[in-house]
Amino acid sequence: MRTLAALAFWQDRWLQMAGTTPDLPISKVFSPKYDLPKIEGKVASNEFWAKFPQNKQKVGSSLINPVRLESLARSIGIEIDGMVKTVITDLKFGANIGCYGAARGASRSGNAPACEEFADHISDVIASWVDKGFAAGPFTEEELPAEAKVNGILCRQKPNGAVRVILNMSAPLGMSVNDGIDADQFPTKMSSTGKWLKCLNLAGRGCYMTKVDWADAYKHIHVNDKDLDLQWFQWKGRYFFERCLIFGSASSPGIYDRTAKVVLNMALAMSRFPRTMVCQYLDDVCAASQPGRTPGVRDFREAYAKVAAEVGVRLAPEDDPEKAFGPRHDGTVLGIHYNTLNWTWEIPADKLGRLIHQIDQALAAEWLWQEQIWSLVGRIIHYAPLVRDGRFHIRHLIKANNLSKMKKYKVALETGAKRQLAFWRAFLLTSSGLATIPAVPIVAPAWAFRCYTDAAGGSRNTPGLGCGGVLDGGWFFQHWSDAINGGMECNGKRVGGKMSALELVGPLIALSVWADRFRCGAVVFFVDNAGSVCIWQKGYSSSCPLASTLVAAMAAVAAGIGATVCVEKITRCSDPGTVMADALSKSAFGKFWEAATATDWALPPEPEAVPRSILRWLANPLPDEDLGTKILKELSQTVPMLGLNTDTVLSK
Repeated sequence: MRTLAALAFWQDRWLQMAGTTPDLPISKVFSPKYDLPKIEGKVASNEFWAKFPQNKQKVGSSLINPVRLESLARSIGIEIDGMVKTVITDLKFGANIGCYGAARGASRSGNAPACEEFADHISDVIASWVDKGFAAGPFTEEELPAEAKVNGILCRQKPNGAVRVILNMSAPLGMSVNDGIDADQFPTKMSSTGKWLKCLNLAGRGCYMTKVDWADAYKHIHVNDKDLDLQWFQWKGRYFFERCLIFGSASSPGIYDRTAKVVLNMALAMSRFPRTMVCQYLDDVCAASQPGRTPGVRDFREAYAKVAAEVGVRLAPEDDPEKAFGPRHDGTVLGIHYNTLNWTWEIPADKLGRLIHQIDQALAAEWLWQEQIWSLVGRIIHYAPLVRDGRFHIRHLIKANNLSKMKKYKVALETGAKRQLAFWRAFLLTSSGLATIPAVPIVAPAWAFRCYTDAAGGSRNTPGLGCGGVLDGGWFFQHWSDAINGGMECNGKRVGGKMSALELVGPLIALSVWADRFRCGAVVFFVDNAGSVCIWQKGYSSSCPLASTLVAAMAAVAAGIGATVCVEKITRCSDPGTVMADALSKSAFGKFWEAATATDWALPPEPEAVPRSILRWLANPLPDEDLGTKILKELSQTVPMLGLNTDTVLSK
């Protein structure tokens, strides 16, 4: 009854939210920090520059003190080698941004047209940089070095009404600063929503969270003098160069990330807080722990603040909980609000509103620019771990996301991509604020059913090959169709040789034939193919649409019976279940029954009947987004399925 009540609630809410379109958030009124005259035209007046902050000192220094950092690291037992040495060198002498070759040559790029709309905002940001010593200027044309590389300005408006000023280090094409940087030499190891969910699940319901944020994160690290001429830009007739890491440079995230990780490691060593309970995403550091645990998040936060104060890291104040907060049960982490007492998650209204409008724009369009796809799909991927089966609804979006590396490449929006966009639109609107924090990773309980399946490759020369499965109380066997044995191809490859896909047929059949047995329970499928396991865990295959069809169908059937499903690689090839499944896949029934006698399993003399919907698919195995729905509709005629025959479920 509780299951039915929950189903009715979510069905009603789904229908209620399906036609809802949240309003776009209203940007806050921009409040400038500097009293500068309004600019008219492309060149600012002398009166404007007379009031503009002045700082023409070319020598820069990092906010973080390398001597104090090294001393503190030694005192808490951190070895000074590898990454720590590199960071100390960056802080002492300025970071080498890694630009080499012709890309270092002088060039000029214009500012984006959108900058004119936000001219006052941009002036305020640049004035702040100069005032704080992060940038030098303003310089006249005559003061500009001949070797200066003048980068264009891009801007992006923030929700608070201000703008983020970004130097376009990717222009001019072929001669840009980023063209001369090998990004692989500056790796970053980012956190993610999925990793944070693991932390929360380890800490458990009612846990405390904390979040630390750096103020002016990139500006903590200055750039080596020889690279400063690569960091010029022009604004309203005057020139400036940035002394610190730039938002827009391909190497900045990696250079900053290694510094942030050294600071984090120092705080962890000082507090003895477990690394598994912390996530770091560039300048955001988040931690979780159960109340009463020693050490807890309070100890970690105090240690982090102590390290920051000692070495010179400027932390964001806690007056804005979106930025940073002390130990508490609710807070925003990586753009998502969590409440650990209610154990719920919620996408803030402004972020959800912008995402829904992006999705609506895509649903109404025939094509989008690749850069629009990157923005949209990136947001969906960020939120996908919040939805337990979300991974089965991103394959077409990932494909569209990876079509080109060119921003202005036209991406046609195919039916599959629009279908998945519609799913995310409805699901996020329905779930945000009410859905529980999902278990990550999904682990089958000890009492879960253990089912062994195996598949043989399709072949004309060896009749009777197919797939089979067995568990205590039942077994099935299904021979391959003429299409699979006869050489049918999909994506240029023979279907009979696609073992990662064929190995998934067994678990799909097992879920279907034993649907009533697995209802509201858990089952672990043991298969003999690591690729199949990875595809299930990922939710799709980039190279095999048949495997994607099968895992999506498995997820649909599991949802219809409310079952938890895990797929694992067998660790032993000689236990009875594995031997029996292998024998079935080869039609070796004598070997199957011989192995069965070594167990106390109660196996019926006849195999289970495979659903007709699966047989029809095997006869002509093609990508099919609706395979799971077809199986559910067939099963609902004899076995209760959530959402299809609620009356039958109630009678059970």
